[in-house]
Amino acid sequence: MSLRPASSGDYPALFRWRSLLEANLLNFNRRIATYEEFVGELDRLLPVSTLLLVRDNQLGAPIGFVLGYHVNPWDGWMFVGAHVEKSFRYRGHGGEAIPLGLDAVFRMFPIRMVYTEVYDYAGPLLRAGNCARL
Repeated sequence: MSLRPASSGDYPALFRWRSLLEANLLNFNRRIATYEEFVGELDRLLPVSTLLLVRDNQLGAPIGFVLGYHVNPWDGWMFVGAHVEKSFRYRGHGGEAIPLGLDAVFRMFPIRMVYTEVYDYAGPLLRAGNCARL
């Protein structure tokens, strides 16, 4: 597993994840968007945030992302979210990606704290223990 910055070639996968009904991933306006609207949203988001793709090294393909957004440098915080495709959940990819992603946002932005949202489908992960203490 590794992380790499997202590029325009990743937009189709990101749009697929944004369109999932189970969570509001990359959906800051809380509505269904066309692909063109999504690209516009992403083009406005990326200059003021960081979007790192979680890559399965064996497949060579992205299987999720870590996103740092809504940076508040004055108060030293930002939001961080992560997503791993369903077929890769609970197999260690997220457990590796989240600390690497957090390390990246703390290095890239003048912050001391992160906030996150945990969606209902992640309940089993939270019950597993360590994730809730990150």
